[in-house]
Amino acid sequence: MLWGPSQTEGGCSPAQTPWGSWSKVMEVWNWQLTLIRHLTTTLRPLILSPTSFARIQNATPAFEEPSQFNGFVYRGVYAAQKQVSGTTYVVVVNTQSQDLQNVTVPLSGSAAVDVLSGERFSTSAGQLRWSAFPALKARILRVEP
Repeated sequence: MLWGPSQTEGGCSPAQTPWGSWSKVMEVWNWQLTLIRHLTTTLRPLILSPTSFARIQNATPAFEEPSQFNGFVYRGVYAAQKQVSGTTYVVVVNTQSQDLQNVTVPLSGSAAVDVLSGERFSTSAGQLRWSAFPALKARILRVEP
């Protein structure tokens, strides 16, 4: 979690790294601190619950594990759900290094709210839909009945 633009290569300063200036480094550290705050507050019940996540099988594009047939890379969207104190949470992850188009995740509920950003998503025909889902990104959603 703490690796990336906040690190330096070979002892050089951040201004000499491919990531650019100190302001970029501070931006990344601020994001990491925000993530830690969410892990210790907003996401705490979800993390500490002994209930396991169950994979959602019909999400598209279909999730593929690395194999010799696909170049040993993850492909598609990984989606899983978990019940905590009567609330359903869904995690959706784009496993690819490029944006995915027309992502759908089956969901029983009228809407879902992004736990971290508060962004609201409506369901249509029992599915959450994104016309584009950013590369290597994840959403943690709370499902509303």
